[in-house]
This record gives sequence, structure tokens and C-alpha cells, in this order.
Amino acid sequence: MRAVHHYNWWFGMIQDLLLKYLGSTVVVILIIEPFFSGALRPDSSTLGRAEMLSNLRYHTSVTISLFQSLGNLSISSRRLNRLSGYAGRIWLHLESLVLVMNLLTKLIGIGIMSVKQITLTLIVLMYEVG
Repeated sequence: MRAVHHYNWWFGMIQDLLLKYLGSTVVVILIIEPFFSGALRPDSSTLGRAEMLSNLRYHTSVTISLFQSLGNLSISSRRLNRLSGYAGRIWLHLESLVLVMNLLTKLIGIGIMSVKQITLTLIVLMYEVG
């Protein structure tokens, strides 16, 4: 179990690194390039530089927010998978309980066990499981 948690942690860290930080960094570099050498290069006035910084800040924040949301979406899918595993285990326990109850009902009907014996058996089983 410890190894599973270890690999799950590393997978989450690598996924966060790739989705959130590396993607954001690459896109920010792609956004910054036109502002300094391309068609969006500002004129030498203070107003032009201020407008460039404003546009740069806006585009960068939007990009980082999008990658942050993508990372949160991937975390949500991992949490849903974990929740699905828990739901599967609960369903398996309920099916097992139904099978045991059906078996015990048949044993009572045949007369092999009394209600008192079955009650004691269930108490012992619940004590061992819980």
C-alpha cells in the first residue's frame, strides 16, 4: 500500500509539473515573444510601453489561469477515480451481505440453524470484520 501511495504521489507531482507549470511557462514564452520582437512591439513612448505591459499581464494571467484549471481538472479526475474505487468496495460488501443473508435464511428454512444461532453467528462475523 505504501508503494501505491508513493507512485500515486509521484504521478501527481509529475502531472502537476507538466500540466500547470511547464505548459504555462512555454505558453508565456510564446506570448512574450511577439511583444518584444514581433508586430506587437510597442513604440518608445511611455504610453506604448504601459499598454504593452497591460496586454502582456492580461494574456499571461489568462494563460496561467487556464493551465491552473487544467491541472485542477486532472486532480478532480483522480479524485473521482478514487471515489469510484470506494463505491465499488461498498457495493461488493453489500452484495456479500445479501448473499450471507440469503444463505442464512435458507439455513433457517431447512432447519439446520436456529434464529438464535444465526444471530450469534452474525454478531461474531460483525465483530471480526469491524
